[in-house]
Amino acid sequence: MEKQIDKEVKTEPLTHSKVLALYSFAGSKYSDQDRIRVAMGFLVHGNVHRAARETGLPANTIYTWTTQPWWEELLKELRVQNEPAFQAGFAENLQLALDAAKDRLVNGDVKLVKGKDGYEERRVPPSLRDVGIVSGIFFDKYRLSRGDPTAITANVGASAKELRKIAKEEIQSARMKDVVSEQ
Repeated sequence: MEKQIDKEVKTEPLTHSKVLALYSFAGSKYSDQDRIRVAMGFLVHGNVHRAARETGLPANTIYTWTTQPWWEELLKELRVQNEPAFQAGFAENLQLALDAAKDRLVNGDVKLVKGKDGYEERRVPPSLRDVGIVSGIFFDKYRLSRGDPTAITANVGASAKELRKIAKEEIQSARMKDVVSEQ
């Protein structure tokens, strides 16, 4: 079951950066566009080696760039410019994950079982443990999205004081009973 995004979000690629315009790269063989492409690759893939593979620039050069003062500023600029596209991608992936989870909960997990003609795929109900984990995660994320607390906390300090007081009273009461029974 394939879902389509209701409205496709496209952004024009950044060709000029306000951040990079503040820095001098005199003598560098790399252009601002190269730095922007690498930074976008880094944002999309999350690591230097994948950005290097995608852009064809050496990983060592990219590692050096990640230590420069302009790097984090450029990433921030790109995030702001591409936020609608990032959100659309995340929303689509989240919907796919929710659809897959619902399918498994309703129709069961696909398992490979041995039949008379070899192995075949069969749907089996998910384990109670898996259902509990999935529902707990979904419930927590739902509460977080609403700004509700996701944990129950108790003030045990006050309860411990009360328990000590009750215990002390019980001990005194027991001593009083011992004194009365001895008489």
